[in-house]
Amino acid sequence: MSQPTTPAAAQFPLHELLAFEAAARHGSFQKAADELSVTQSAVSHRVINLERRLGVSLFARKGRGIALTDEGATYLDGVSAALTSLWAAGEELRLAEHSLIRVNFAPSIGNVWLLPHLPEFMRNHPSIQIEVASIATPEEANRADWDVLVHYGSGVGDDARRAPLLTDEVLVVGRPDILPEAGQGLRVEDVACLTVLRHTLLNWLDWSAGAFGRKTEPARYMHFDDSITMLESAVSGAGIAVTTRIAATPYLKEGALVQIHPFVLKDNEYYVELSESGELKPAAKAFTDWIVRLASADRTPAF
Repeated sequence: MSQPTTPAAAQFPLHELLAFEAAARHGSFQKAADELSVTQSAVSHRVINLERRLGVSLFARKGRGIALTDEGATYLDGVSAALTSLWAAGEELRLAEHSLIRVNFAPSIGNVWLLPHLPEFMRNHPSIQIEVASIATPEEANRADWDVLVHYGSGVGDDARRAPLLTDEVLVVGRPDILPEAGQGLRVEDVACLTVLRHTLLNWLDWSAGAFGRKTEPARYMHFDDSITMLESAVSGAGIAVTTRIAATPYLKEGALVQIHPFVLKDNEYYVELSESGELKPAAKAFTDWIVRLASADRTPAF
């Protein structure tokens, strides 16, 4: 048998098949028109066009009534099966998409706080699939495809879709042996001899102004867009690091890094945010509600 040279959709337009199936199911062009939100004349013309394509009569017209011919009844079986298959494919795609949530987070909160809690959510929501990715800056979040964003500082979307999670502090840390005099806290005169490691979103000069009463420039800076990489560099002795307490907590607990000055900048917030696509997904809303409840137990985490 020779293969058709044009796509099936062009040979048998979907609107004609839908008109035929609805008319056959209702036994009426008018009722089919009401269902499809078109005129009775439109349904009639679509069925006539389909009959011309097939070269057979699908309905016997009897006054205002219609009845399927034998050929029409046979064709209806095939069309109904095809339309059901199309619906099932769409439903499968819809359910898969709506059960998948893309969660992007800042490494400073994601690695230390969110990921350890994630198994709890997955146990309670076994049908939800999660894709996890890290983002460094709001600009990167603007380019990413996400449903839920957990981030530091100002958001990237609508305030109405954003909720505060945790309050954090900005502090300065370094290896226990990083300062010229072991056991002494960071002094303003030490700064000129040190390299400051800083994240894109954290400002050394703001911290130094609070700590020393004036903005103090270091010997040099190293800039990072990933807080964990920055802290690993501090552990290796590359310099002192401006960091959030949440990000530094594992290193402080292990003793790999120490807080080298008591001053901290307070009232820095992490947020959770839904994208426009995420707002349409019950799974994403469930995740956001869960993470807000999780954070509400401890607005200022004591890890």
